[in-house]
Amino acid sequence: MNTTVGGMDVGGTDAEAIIPLVTGPISLISSAIIIAMILRSKKGLSIIYHRILFGLSVVDILGAAGISAGSLVSKGTTNLWKSFGSTSTCNAQGFLAVFSFTAQPLYSCSLHIYFLCTIKYEMKTEDIQRRFEPFFHCIPILYGITGAIIALVTESINPTNSWCFIESYPRKCHINDGVLCIRGERICAQKIIFGGIPATTSLVFMTITTILLYCKARKTERNNKRHVFRPSEPHSNTNTNLDQPNGANLLCRILSKLRKLLSRQENTLNSQKVLNRMMNFYAAYLFTYVPVLIAGFTAEFGNRIDIFYILVMLFYPLQGFYTLLIVNHPKYKKVRRLDETKSAFHAFFAAIRSYGRATIGYEKANRTPGISPIPDNTGNRRNSLLTKRNSLLIRRNSLLIDPQVTANDAENFEGDHMTNEEHSVNYEEDSE
Repeated sequence: MNTTVGGMDVGGTDAEAIIPLVTGPISLISSAIIIAMILRSKKGLSIIYHRILFGLSVVDILGAAGISAGSLVSKGTTNLWKSFGSTSTCNAQGFLAVFSFTAQPLYSCSLHIYFLCTIKYEMKTEDIQRRFEPFFHCIPILYGITGAIIALVTESINPTNSWCFIESYPRKCHINDGVLCIRGERICAQKIIFGGIPATTSLVFMTITTILLYCKARKTERNNKRHVFRPSEPHSNTNTNLDQPNGANLLCRILSKLRKLLSRQENTLNSQKVLNRMMNFYAAYLFTYVPVLIAGFTAEFGNRIDIFYILVMLFYPLQGFYTLLIVNHPKYKKVRRLDETKSAFHAFFAAIRSYGRATIGYEKANRTPGISPIPDNTGNRRNSLLTKRNSLLIRRNSLLIDPQVTANDAENFEGDHMTNEEHSVNYEEDSE
């Protein structure tokens, strides 16, 4: 049923008021789960990635808390579905909604800047924390609070078809000369500054950062293909060279090349993980804000299309749910690999419980004495390199060459390789 104000049809359906009553609580619960996962993990809030996710989840909880009430707390009027509230309850709901709508796109930008600094510019964590992290949090929070306070002071928070937001009252009175505005007659600038600008600029910025990181990952992959390690074939007179120093030097050079290759491959794998994670967040942002932008522009500069607003009610309130899926996905895949008999539902919640911690049974199932553990048998490049490393070490033990040189070189190789493995494990935990 369309809404009519002062003889003017302002559009809207009951579905726009009902859908947020379902999608809003889902997002709120999802963001609360993310916060619990972060706080229960081994690293907690000690890493930048977790702190950004924590801030993003808190902002989403505040916004979802307002959205979850839908039109129930809006100012009572016969034009809205089941509205029982007052001006005060509408102001409270609208304050949270405006703050969340303004701050969330900027927090998403903060996350993309962090990924860009980490992979493309290879900045140290200490430098990112000192130079950028204060802005990661201050800009979204201050900008969102500013928008919410201005909307509240100027009496621009009024009922819409779904929840209280920046709107005139009666609705659309600011563009209808035949209807006298009681509240919010100057809302156009606020909608642009605290609605259109954050969502649009964030979309453009995130698109650019995603392209830059993709180009960086492709360049790294091409460079690694030029440095493929190919061990030389053993000579027929192996026994003659075993007692000579050049035999040990040859093995040292082989181990050194393999060590450098492993380091490059670890960087490539990390870049690919960050790129995949960044693309997931980017896709979630598109699902969330593209329908909002399309619906807003068509309503302001053309005819209102109800289907766009229904899509907004379906996708926009689910921001917290999207984030939970992205954050939990790496651990979910690991749980499914370890126990394929688990259903997707049980694996998902098992991944939530074990986030940021060692997966139960992982070490026992994959550790063999004398050989580094390989997480799975999928044949990925990292496991292939580890297999080559183990083969060389076995061959090293069978060679009758200078034991001091070989032992020292093998010890250095193991130390460097474990450093790369620890870095990979730390990244996986940070990104989970």
